[in-house]
Amino acid sequence: MSFPVTSDGESAVQRTAPRVTAAQLCAGAVTLFAVLVALLHVIEPEFGPTWRFVSEYSNGAYGWIMRLAFFTMAVGCAAAIAAIRPHAHTKPGVVGLFFLAITVVGLVMAGLFNQDSITSNVATREGNLHAIASMLGIPGFVLASLLLGLSLARRWPSLRTRLIVLSTAPLITFVSMPLYMAIAMPGAGGFDPAVWVGLINRLFLVAMCGWLLFVASHAERVRP
Repeated sequence: MSFPVTSDGESAVQRTAPRVTAAQLCAGAVTLFAVLVALLHVIEPEFGPTWRFVSEYSNGAYGWIMRLAFFTMAVGCAAAIAAIRPHAHTKPGVVGLFFLAITVVGLVMAGLFNQDSITSNVATREGNLHAIASMLGIPGFVLASLLLGLSLARRWPSLRTRLIVLSTAPLITFVSMPLYMAIAMPGAGGFDPAVWVGLINRLFLVAMCGWLLFVASHAERVRP
């Protein structure tokens, strides 16, 4: 069975089939990530959200959901690279795309290797590999959002203010974590329910999702 072919070589099925752009794939993946993490907060309340890291959900009874969430976010960041690339022609933009690719590697590693529980004094090989994933993914995204934000702000002048705010939010939460830990942890004697590192960890993820969704939505609307 054959389908009629149009003058530009596409079949009728190809012409009518819905096409998912990179920006749409990014938005869908990031939204799914947020839904999965929100679901884990409901079904695994034993991981106190104010002081336990999101990555620790991979150690629970529904750990596969957290691992799926990491892979989903990796897809979202990879799709963001494809969506942003036509708009990022400056040197900071190109370097930003490189760091966003590093973020993808970190997210895939985070999905493959579980984080050690912060309540345990034992460091495992898998936990060490997850720590490496965090050192790739988190600083990688901070640098990517800053550099790409600067690059896109020049090409999208009407969005400059919002881009700058959203692009600096991951940096603010990233820097806040060690500063807060240096102040709060000595008095608590280590990780403790009174040390709200989990809240800062979640604020970083909110900033990450917000930046990706904003940039992806406008990458599709604004002509390169």
